Amino acid sequence: MLLDVTDPEKDVLIALLVDSIERSLPSPQTDLLHSLLPKIGADTASAPTDPAAPLDEAVLTALSELRRDGQPDVLSMVLALFQQSAPAVLNELVAAAASDDTVLLLGASHKLRGISANVGARLLASRCSQLEAAARLGSVPENAGTQIEGISREYEPSKQL
Repeated sequence: MLLDVTDPEKDVLIALLVDSIERSLPSPQTDLLHSLLPKIGADTASAPTDPAAPLDEAVLTALSELRRDGQPDVLSMVLALFQQSAPAVLNELVAAAASDDTVLLLGASHKLRGISANVGARLLASRCSQLEAAARLGSVPENAGTQIEGISREYEPSKQL
């Protein structure tokens, strides 16, 4: 084994790696992080990450590996949070664009990016990140409606989790 750590330490390391993967766009660095997960005990026997797939199976696998006897199922909790939160946040995006509210757009795009990354919806998170970056410039972009439509289309396959 690469690391000689206790179970609680391993859980923390896995959680940190998964968090890094979730918050990053696909890149050689995230691929490296995926390759490190098995070395610390995460089961990543799933197929390699397909950049065009709506969900990153490695993230879901890593979350399921966090399950411990007598503890709540992390994967189920994260999926439930996504299913409960995403529709309302999408509505916030639409309302922000309609009312030209930069602060609401920034907050909603940031929230949806985070919860999407948490479930491995990398493409959805990437689209939200683009909208968030545009809102950080201080105004609602002219193409916000088009971007939000793209986010909604990307969300469709993810909502069946």
